[in-house]
Amino acid sequence: MTHDNHRHPQALVVDNRRRLRHRIVAQLLPTYTVHTAESGEDAIETLLEHSYDIVIVREALPVMSGLALLTYLRTTLHNPLPTIVLLEKEPHQGLEALARLPACDWLISKEVATTTILPRAIAQLLVRTAMQGTIHDLERRLSDMTHIDPLTRVYNRTYLDQSILLEMARAQLNQEYLSMVMIDVDDFKLVNDSYGHLMGDLVLKEIAATMRAHTRPQDILCRYGGDEFLILFPRTAAEDALEICTRFKDDIESRCFGTLTSPVTISIGLIPLSAGIETVEMLLHEADRRLYLAKEQGKNCIYYN
Repeated sequence: MTHDNHRHPQALVVDNRRRLRHRIVAQLLPTYTVHTAESGEDAIETLLEHSYDIVIVREALPVMSGLALLTYLRTTLHNPLPTIVLLEKEPHQGLEALARLPACDWLISKEVATTTILPRAIAQLLVRTAMQGTIHDLERRLSDMTHIDPLTRVYNRTYLDQSILLEMARAQLNQEYLSMVMIDVDDFKLVNDSYGHLMGDLVLKEIAATMRAHTRPQDILCRYGGDEFLILFPRTAAEDALEICTRFKDDIESRCFGTLTSPVTISIGLIPLSAGIETVEMLLHEADRRLYLAKEQGKNCIYYN
């Protein structure tokens, strides 16, 4: 049974009891466009063809139970589809977890058949689901904010401190390559002093964006502090990291930065993880030393020995 009105939210009623199914449809119209199915198998076919805002499903379905259908939905959909499960009596121990599932609620079939509780329960569930989605989104954004540098939108020092421990341990355990570079903007203080901090911020953002465009998804680009950046190259030999760095170094030198009249360049110290480097402190110290040597050699270069 289908009522075509795409302006309305979509509901799917899964129940093999004809009389109650019709009772539910009557309660939901005209607020919802209602589709129906008599079994879990039919419901799955319908769900593959249509998207729904709410599913009402009888738990005691033949062959595939409502709980089995709910489990299927939760494991195949990226977001939990709001679902109301119809029970014959108060949930027993095996079903009490329903109340704790996100975007899920339950009602007694007899109450649905004899009252108008269902539309109110659906409205409350949809409001609660929307609030849960908002909370989840805020938590995700907050988590991102704690790991992302607000100016350059690359990872920050906090994320670096966690990642470098993990990547070093993984490389040492699996005997994999790991390369790291430390990057410094040449004469950045002159940019700030001559053009102001807004221009300095623009330079940092553009440099970060350029490096991000040249790195791969597995590479970890971080703002180390001030005008310094650091990149971890997991499972990457020094020669391959050198090739990537050369590309973005040359790209940065060729770019125009606002009203700056001279090119912006960077210096890079590159260090592969080797047998002689056992700690994070040793790796960072050696990368910093090589960056210093790049500066000593005239800047705008990559020091790699």
